[in-house]
Amino acid sequence: MPLILRASLASVVCPSAPFLAPRLLRRPAHLAAAHPFGITSWTCLQRSALTTKRDNRPRRDPKKSRDSKKGGKPPNETPWSEKRRLEDEQFRAQLAAIDEFMHACSIRDARTAMYMYPEVLDIPLLSREHTRRLAQALHAFVRIETKALEERVRKVRLLLPFLERFTADIRAGKWPPHPAAFVHILGLYKEGKCYEEGRKFWLWLVEQDDTYVDQAVYGAAIELLAYRGKDSLHTLEELYHDALKRFPGTFAEYHLSPEAVVPDRAQPTNIPGIPMALLQGILTVRILNRDWKNAYLALDTALRLYPTAVPQRFFEVFMNERPMSEAYTIFLLACRAGIVFKPSHLTSLISTKLRPAMRKVATLHERALLVRGSANAIYAYLEAGGTLEAFHVSTFLSTFHHLLPLQLGETYSPKEERIRNLIVGTAHKIITMLIQSGLPPSPQVFSALINLAAEFRVRELLDLALTDMTTSGADIREVERRVIIKAAGLFKDKELLEKYWAQVSARAESEGNLISRLDWIAFAKACRQAGCPDLFHKELDGLRHAIDSGTEENALKILNRKELPPKAQRDGPGDENKFAREFEEVERIMKNVAAVTMAGSPLDLKKTPFDMFLDVHREPIATEEDLRSVYDELTTDPHQPELPNRTANVSVSPTGIPLEELRFQNWVTIVELMADAEAEERSFQKQVDEAMRRGEPLDAVMRPLTFRRGKKEVEEIWGVAQGQEYQEGRMPSRLRLLKTVMRLRGPYVESPYQSVAFRKVELEEPQKAVKLDERVTETMKEEGATTLEPEKNVEQGVPARALFQPTPSLRFWLMMNAKG
Repeated sequence: MPLILRASLASVVCPSAPFLAPRLLRRPAHLAAAHPFGITSWTCLQRSALTTKRDNRPRRDPKKSRDSKKGGKPPNETPWSEKRRLEDEQFRAQLAAIDEFMHACSIRDARTAMYMYPEVLDIPLLSREHTRRLAQALHAFVRIETKALEERVRKVRLLLPFLERFTADIRAGKWPPHPAAFVHILGLYKEGKCYEEGRKFWLWLVEQDDTYVDQAVYGAAIELLAYRGKDSLHTLEELYHDALKRFPGTFAEYHLSPEAVVPDRAQPTNIPGIPMALLQGILTVRILNRDWKNAYLALDTALRLYPTAVPQRFFEVFMNERPMSEAYTIFLLACRAGIVFKPSHLTSLISTKLRPAMRKVATLHERALLVRGSANAIYAYLEAGGTLEAFHVSTFLSTFHHLLPLQLGETYSPKEERIRNLIVGTAHKIITMLIQSGLPPSPQVFSALINLAAEFRVRELLDLALTDMTTSGADIREVERRVIIKAAGLFKDKELLEKYWAQVSARAESEGNLISRLDWIAFAKACRQAGCPDLFHKELDGLRHAIDSGTEENALKILNRKELPPKAQRDGPGDENKFAREFEEVERIMKNVAAVTMAGSPLDLKKTPFDMFLDVHREPIATEEDLRSVYDELTTDPHQPELPNRTANVSVSPTGIPLEELRFQNWVTIVELMADAEAEERSFQKQVDEAMRRGEPLDAVMRPLTFRRGKKEVEEIWGVAQGQEYQEGRMPSRLRLLKTVMRLRGPYVESPYQSVAFRKVELEEPQKAVKLDERVTETMKEEGATTLEPEKNVEQGVPARALFQPTPSLRFWLMMNAKG
């Protein structure tokens, strides 16, 4: 019976030659199966392929085996078997070294990987995956726990000698090529600002075959060259198109064009080979070159293709480079799609964009809108899937300080006191609500409340915050002690000042350290404001061993400064009722934040949506009905057969929005942002014109920051002054919207410092190719600008900024006077 089964199995495995079944069914060598990359030695392959099991082989004599264990030579040992045994031992040692090396790379231990580099380089078993993992480990080493740009630059500069050796070995063929590895290497050069070294490596890469280069490598190189700043926009656009021609993918050039249509707007895109990294690279180039129009069209393309999966970097570059109101809406655009940013992105948006803007706006109502915007950004971040942290709350509370800025020696008017009480009362209510919803009681949060109490001179809030901090058992650190010392000085509370300074000095004594310079400066300033300089001198005499001479000199200077006498009360800040209404909205939004924190899951955006713009009262560019009509006309193919109506299996975003609706909302938001960017450009150009006419720096003519949009601004977007038909209202709103959208999305020509004219678009045939207005060319020549074959470039769709270069005198003026 076993023979029958054996014959049957052999015939199944190999019907034409059943006698080969024992070889075909033989198990592979253990080392080859165990190694993650399937590396085997030649000797192992020989044994597994050329030997078969013999049932009648002779038994070894037990006595001879015992003799061989005592140190004698094995009975059947031959020079060939000895060589094979040594080869196996060497092979196992090499595998062990590679495994250790790969483990170091996988845990981002760049130091160990660099230490083992010479040993691993000599092993002839390296694969392209090893190249990728090493480059990835180096890139992660620079990025992990390194938020500050300066620190990243420092890390890359330390790695630069090793990185140069790594790239030299790659050029020498010692490391197998992997395009993903080269993306990491180019990224390292960019983050370390080693632009020339990165360009040198790229110029070698681009000459290699497709095993070295792909679309992502081109994208990383374009981004590197953009930050290098020595290549024109036109040159980098050409490099972008070269990449699309070299790696066409599945009609990638069409799918990345602004006019492309997705097969089904209600479903995710499943088109392989779309080079998003390449699109990211050219988007960065356009942003850095102020080509805002084509940058927004690139973002619109990404959102059309992958409305819920656009990489964060697409949004980050807008948030870093565009004005505050645009950066804010871009952040919310990502949150609406369910894209979760790092916690630091939310903090950065509030601390570097919204909070500084509060010093530049003119009215209290606009400052209140910025506080409301900060709360709205926190809520949107949580709805996308983020987690509320204590530093988010403390950063949010820091925006309250700028609502009623009080100069030294000034006092509040009765009207301002009422507003101040509303501010501090709302702040304490928000903190209480968040802690009750599950936010851990962090010293950062209480420190922000104490700071707020000191800024607004509200003793009751200070006492409440100190009591809450003590009750919660929060660990008071150096920063919190300094904040309390500052508050004690402003409230002239000598007892509170002595209490917390004693904690500072006791901690320094117990650790055997000097008291920090910041602590001494804060103590000196608090003693001066509290009117007790004798306390400072007393502590200084007793703690001479805990202060250095430089710190002592600076602290005494601060102590001996004169306090300004109280000034007269100021005029009222504006409409108190408007401010109260905005702060009611702040409290409502923070209730939503508390609800998400307590539930641990997002709320339904259909019931509790978040705003998309800082100016929540802004005039929309058009009605939703007209916007949908124009959107359908521009994003569908009339020759494509109508898709079946799907009621089941509707694809939705992580935030619960159907993809078809999300694509429409994204399109509308991009159109609104482009209108804002056009207005921003127009305003900036007018200020530059005025500065040049007056012969003054640009800062001297800067107007107060505004992010509001009313009917007047919408009329400017529509282009009311461009034709009689607009003024008389003869043009239908839908047709007017279509022409406006085509103008915003279509190409235009502008001079180095002001817009000269828009290209003409045929109203009846909006899809018709536009031609360059000859008058624009003549105007540009009169201004002294140099042209680069404008007619030819326009036909090829080259961005307008690539056609004209600023005159040397204008470039010099901007460099000398236009700061920032």
